Amino acid sequence: MLASFDDRTARAVPGVVAIARDGRFIAVLAEHDDSAIQGANKLASALAWTGTDTLPDENELVAFLKS
Repeated sequence: MLASFDDRTARAVPGVVAIARDGRFIAVLAEHDDSAIQGANKLASALAWTGTDTLPDENELVAFLKS
């Protein structure tokens, strides 16, 4: 689960418009692809995750995606 993040360095990239978070997902919105990629690279080093890197049971995938 995404515990916290510091988006200041990503927002400082020219062309980055916003950082969007929805639960365990985070996105960099930018005017151009290269700005989004650069912002995502900056953001990646500032993310803090909790929990494990396990995948959900395939029989419970629908419920996992809806959570």
